[in-house]
Amino acid sequence: MRDLPVPQTAAEWDELASKIIRANLQIAGLNYVQLGEALTAMGIRQDNKIISGKLRAGRFSAAFFLQALVAIGVVELRLPVPKGPAV
Repeated sequence: MRDLPVPQTAAEWDELASKIIRANLQIAGLNYVQLGEALTAMGIRQDNKIISGKLRAGRFSAAFFLQALVAIGVVELRLPVPKGPAV
């Protein structure tokens, strides 16, 4: 995944979270149906239409974000880094 700018608004953060899941699905060669199956295998039932809607709207919980990444098999995540001194 290429370097991303640090989001400035809540909507931009939502979009970044959605992009991260969608990019990792693409890297893994998976689609929403397969993500739903992987989530179900983890004991998390999510309808494919609900998954699609969440990712399209970019509105979902931090728990869903982590569940999706684990289901996809993501073990490392690159996040945007703010410019300037570290806090």
